[in-house]
Amino acid sequence: MKNKYSFIILGTGISSLSMAHWLSQKYPNDSILLADIHEKFYGASSKNAGFLTVGSFHFFNKMAQEKGLSTATELLQFCQTNHDLLFNAGFLDDSVEYKKDGSYTVTSSAPNMSQEFFKKIPAPIAIKGHEFCHHYALDGSCHPQKLLNKIFKSLSVDLVENAKISFDLKNLTINDQTLAYDKLFVTTNAWLNQILPTPLVSPQRAQILKTKPTRDFILKGNFYFSDHLIYLRQNKAGQIIVGGLRTLDAETEATDQLGTNTKIQNALLQFVKDRLSKNLELAEAWSGIMGFTENHLPCAGQYQESSTYFMGGFSGHGMGMAFHLAKRLVDSLENPNALPKLFTLS
Repeated sequence: MKNKYSFIILGTGISSLSMAHWLSQKYPNDSILLADIHEKFYGASSKNAGFLTVGSFHFFNKMAQEKGLSTATELLQFCQTNHDLLFNAGFLDDSVEYKKDGSYTVTSSAPNMSQEFFKKIPAPIAIKGHEFCHHYALDGSCHPQKLLNKIFKSLSVDLVENAKISFDLKNLTINDQTLAYDKLFVTTNAWLNQILPTPLVSPQRAQILKTKPTRDFILKGNFYFSDHLIYLRQNKAGQIIVGGLRTLDAETEATDQLGTNTKIQNALLQFVKDRLSKNLELAEAWSGIMGFTENHLPCAGQYQESSTYFMGGFSGHGMGMAFHLAKRLVDSLENPNALPKLFTLS
């Protein structure tokens, strides 16, 4: 670890790696340090279900109701660009188990079809108790940890893991060494409030499980079950990866500590047994820590007119937004208008 860097990035999740990528692209001769209070890829980025999606119809319908259809459309286009940027950068291929099978929002009754970018289609499989699907054909999926590794290996950066970090908006100390820098980026997502004194993001734990492989059926695509706040997909090995139901025990899941929740895990397994196949068996269960904002949209920008910048609070949509938002934040260093107002605090 050197005494001075052009850019120091706190965190090693999808937000931080995306920042490092775009900074490296724009300023190839500048030095970059990645530092994390945990081991690299500790947060939700490496532990999610691997959805590379614009999000569920339920999410965009909620955004349309709260912020208007034009804002919801802008948000969908932003997420689609995120997917395209990742693909064009060469990060989405067979090495990360990338598939582009689209996504389906599944409901038990016909919702309000107010947005032109969704259309009702027949369900691709017989999903018990559900009758309606909305399809978005451009979505994909991947193995999240393999994606993070691929981005990380493309970078030329220094890395400090399990670091002791102290920051008072003027001085940054990592492992008792005071470092100089031109710009600091706090991209720790769920742990943003531990670095910056203004409360921006609250941690929320997500429960996920993976079944043993099955050949009883083949699911193509990502599935959101809006009635239950459950999401699932089937990987290349034939395993069902399912997560959600955080609201089933919301108080317990409002934490930044990893750990499985038996109540939620049992309910997730029962859900796929009831809806897909009673023969499904549990292979592995785990959790990840997300960062949520009040409006469920990420926030990014310059912190109090200092040389410090922040990005976080993706509220479960980091894989679908972070790569693009990082690009916009890097672009805003020279052009403040590059950062969409949708994601600023002002």
